[in-house]
Amino acid sequence: MSNSANKERSLLILSAWLAAFFAIMSIVFGLMLGSLVIAFDGFYSLVSVALTLLSVLAVRIVDAPRDHVFPFGRAIIEPLVLIVKGSVIFLLCGYAFYGAIVSLFDGGRIIDVNISLLIGVINTVGCFVIFTYLTRAAKGSDSSLLQAENAQWKMDGYLSLAVLIGFVISALLQSSPFADWARYADPVMMLLVSCYFLRMPIDMVSQAVREILHMKADESLEQQVDKCVHSLDGKSPVQFRLAGLTKVGRELHIQLELDNQKTQPGLQLQHIQMAQLALEKELNRLPFRAQLNLALT
Repeated sequence: MSNSANKERSLLILSAWLAAFFAIMSIVFGLMLGSLVIAFDGFYSLVSVALTLLSVLAVRIVDAPRDHVFPFGRAIIEPLVLIVKGSVIFLLCGYAFYGAIVSLFDGGRIIDVNISLLIGVINTVGCFVIFTYLTRAAKGSDSSLLQAENAQWKMDGYLSLAVLIGFVISALLQSSPFADWARYADPVMMLLVSCYFLRMPIDMVSQAVREILHMKADESLEQQVDKCVHSLDGKSPVQFRLAGLTKVGRELHIQLELDNQKTQPGLQLQHIQMAQLALEKELNRLPFRAQLNLALT
């Protein structure tokens, strides 16, 4: 396994252990306090642990060398894992939304705000500290699995922050003439949080589906690759044109054509091979593995 894969695997395992700690703490206190939103935070973290372990397994599979079963590599495993992760998170948010609606119709619930505030502070600070650490540790990595992991911690951090703000509002309500409304604070928070965070798994799944279907890569990535292709202008008698670009996991599948208007006539195959090697060197600057396909017709 390469050094980058070892680092990726270590960060994912660390993330799993930390998520397990926050999950157990939130579930225990959420059930003790009768707080729907704290318990949801814990169950989300618990699901994150299972999904992170799935990512660790995916890293081991993706980094394995090509063989007769996977002659073009295993990069497609990454978007498949992202589809599973996004789908599970979507279902969890949907279930939380349903639970919040039921709680509202049941008349809400009274919770111990003091302890809830303490748990909210611990969760919020902890999640953002871990998110910041993982972001810096994974800087320059081409792993979409690590990016998804960071997105989960960021999502959990904002979830915890929203919960904390909700508990502050609940505490203010309990000490005001509107104390009867405080029982609705917990389910309302859960309703808002679940609706807001439904977008993240939807975006995750849609991007993964685009990669599996080999749809066109996004505009910014296409501009980066096109810049690499045009870096040969004036340096080589052979000029290429970007004909197609797709992204699958950490791999770029690049379709090239000879630019007949700029390429000098009467060139031999070795000139084309030298230009291709020069282009591959430029593409290595990008945080992806490039697979070139050159059409000579």
